[in-house]
Amino acid sequence: MIFDTKSALTWLQCQPCKTYCHPQIGPIFNPSSSSTYKFVPCDAPVCNNQESDTFNAPSCTTSNICSYEATYGDGSYSIGYLNRDTLTFKTGRRTKGLTLAEYIYGCRQDNQGLFGKSTKLMGMAHNKHSMFSQLSSKYGMSMFSYCLPTSTSTGTFRIGPSASKAYVFIPMITDPRDLSLYFLRLTGITLDGIPLKVSPLLYKTSTIIDSGTIITHLPIRVYEALQEAFVKNIMSKRNKQAPSYAILDTCFKANCKSMMIPEVSIIFSGGARLKLGADNIVIQVEDDIKCLAFASNGATNGISIVGNRQQETSVVVYDITNSRIGFATRGCN
Repeated sequence: MIFDTKSALTWLQCQPCKTYCHPQIGPIFNPSSSSTYKFVPCDAPVCNNQESDTFNAPSCTTSNICSYEATYGDGSYSIGYLNRDTLTFKTGRRTKGLTLAEYIYGCRQDNQGLFGKSTKLMGMAHNKHSMFSQLSSKYGMSMFSYCLPTSTSTGTFRIGPSASKAYVFIPMITDPRDLSLYFLRLTGITLDGIPLKVSPLLYKTSTIIDSGTIITHLPIRVYEALQEAFVKNIMSKRNKQAPSYAILDTCFKANCKSMMIPEVSIIFSGGARLKLGADNIVIQVEDDIKCLAFASNGATNGISIVGNRQQETSVVVYDITNSRIGFATRGCN
């Protein structure tokens, strides 16, 4: 399952998979096995207002069933039916858990794109039909947190008050381009404690914290300044550059132990810093090649994205009531 803070609609693969479903571990959900499952009719308000969830206008089948088509920034898409069912979170052996009757989600019948082995998506955006908002509206919860897994660790996800951590909090901002996303204000980047050689005005763009995007995307001038400083630092240690790897255009020949990585810090409004370790900064794409895990967003300003690679090993808490996001660096157990 993809845990996505930039998406609203939750979906899973459902039988009969009329067009195409990915192979998955375990059986594909059969709606007829659920006594509480029902289609959303075309005249339901949630059907007519789904454009804010999926970025596409609603459609209707000849059987009066509401259809959805959710599209994503990388060109991937999911198509299926909109449904209601009872969803229960099992929170422990001796507790009843949390139950949502009439939970709204998508039953996917076709998909294409970069979902990898994932056959489900959990939408956690700040939108009334996301999983978090549906839970919040019933149980009054206003906070969730997570620690994203690395190749050698297990991730965690928590709904409700977060365990006590040494959080550095950053105020959230709103951006009229999309009120469902979690925006922060980026103010600077340092490499080995030295600010990048770029005008502070170029940082004045909204920044999304996104669990579903792998690498961080920066305005092109900011990225070029980071790239230049990073290359200069690495090349001074007698490393050799390697060809680009997909969208990663700053790569070097190195094994997992032979490259000294400079520290990078992302600075937000109020001076809060997200300090990145070596594994947050580079990706080992082949046995002897590492690449900088940042890219340009293709615009001089545009929206920046802090990706999941940069969030790994930090606990990230979303405090909706107080409109802030917190980081506890190296806070994962």
